[in-house]
Amino acid sequence: MSETKPLRRKARARRAGVTMADVAAEAGVSMQTVSRALREPHTVAPETLELITAAIRKTHYVHNLAASVLASPRSTREAVEMSTPASRATSLSRGLMT
Repeated sequence: MSETKPLRRKARARRAGVTMADVAAEAGVSMQTVSRALREPHTVAPETLELITAAIRKTHYVHNLAASVLASPRSTREAVEMSTPASRATSLSRGLMT
């Protein structure tokens, strides 16, 4: 039985689809510049934005929102704490049990 080499990171990414790194390489800019162009295009020079837009079209890049959420250090979840008096909570639990 022949052994197969593990796929390198780039090979795995290509199998999964076009990545932001692919767009950056095509446009000749950094991944940070591509990210900024997607999030805040007004902060990127018009010439650079044109290069990135052309690279996106050429590579057929599609922004993966799920990946962005996972990579973001910010949470989009909010917690709500509800406080009820003990007697009210007891009557609520009795009502649920019947």
